[in-house]
Amino acid sequence: MLAPLLAGCGSRTDETEVQPPPVQVDSFSEKETEGILLLEEDSDRVAARQQGICPVSGEPIGSMGKPIKLTVEGREVFICCAGCEDTLREDPEKYFSILDRDLPQSQ
Repeated sequence: MLAPLLAGCGSRTDETEVQPPPVQVDSFSEKETEGILLLEEDSDRVAARQQGICPVSGEPIGSMGKPIKLTVEGREVFICCAGCEDTLREDPEKYFSILDRDLPQSQ
């Protein structure tokens, strides 16, 4: 008997979790980020593109459909799927540091 195939972002919550590598935000194809177009507000689409990745899974924002916008500790963050929310909320500083490392710094 074959085991069912589970779909999702594959975010890890075990102790062997590895940080996603630094990302070139502009390196994603339109197909990889097409879910961003489902965001209603222009400002959200701009912010999601600038963020580039889900800080939990490392997946491109919009690659799994419409990104989820959260406010965590006063900071707006986009994640790829609902499965990443609890992980982000459990250790926000860890995931903020991933975003801060990858986001372009304002001059």
